[in-house]
Amino acid sequence: MNPEKKIYLTLECAVLFFILPIGLYFVRFALQHKIIPLVWILSFACYFYLHKHTDFNWHHQKLSQQKFKTELRNILLIFLPCAGILSIGAWLLLPSRFLVFPRTEPGLWLLIMTAYPFAAAFPQEIIFRAFFFYRYKTLFQHPGVWMVVNGFAFGFAHVFYGNWWAPTLATLGGFLFAYRYLRSRSVWMTTIEHGLWGQFLFTIGYGWYFYNGNIQ
Repeated sequence: MNPEKKIYLTLECAVLFFILPIGLYFVRFALQHKIIPLVWILSFACYFYLHKHTDFNWHHQKLSQQKFKTELRNILLIFLPCAGILSIGAWLLLPSRFLVFPRTEPGLWLLIMTAYPFAAAFPQEIIFRAFFFYRYKTLFQHPGVWMVVNGFAFGFAHVFYGNWWAPTLATLGGFLFAYRYLRSRSVWMTTIEHGLWGQFLFTIGYGWYFYNGNIQ
C-alpha cells in the first residue's frame, strides 16, 4: 500500500470510529430514539460496500458443521464463567437492577431476548467486524493490534449513552468479538456471541445502561 492510501485509511478509521462517536455524545439527547435506525442505515451502507467487493465473499463467512461446533463450545467456555462473575457483580453492585427486567416486564423482556441478535447484534457486527476488518485490513498487521483497536472502537461507539458502564463493558465485548472474528472469520459466529452477551446483560441488570431511554 502506498503511504498516501495508508494515511487516508488511518484518518478515515479515526474519524468514523473514534471522532464521530465523541461528536454524537454531544447530540445524544436529540438522537436518543433514533440510534437504532441510524445503526441500521450504517449497517446497510457497510453491507453494500462489502457486497460490491468481489473478494469479500459472504458464503465464506459460513462455517462447516465441525468448526461451528468448535467455535460454539469456545464461546460457552468463555461465557459461562464470565457470566457467573458478572452476575455476582450485578447482585452486589446493582441490587435494585438485578433481574428486575424479566421479573417486572416479562413480555417486553421476551421480545428483546428474541429480537436482540437480529435487530441489534447483527447490524453492529456488520459494521464493527465485517466492514472494519475488511476495510482496514492493511493497517494492522498483528492480530493483537487489530483486537485492541477494534475493541476500543466498539467501546467508543457506546459513549453515546452517557455513563461509564456501557463503554467499559462494550470495550471488553469488542475485544472478545474481535478475537472471535479473527478466529472464525465469520460474522455469523460473532453475531451469536454478541447476541448471547446482549441477552445476558439485559436480563441480569446491566442492560439498563444500554437502554436508549436512559441516556444521561
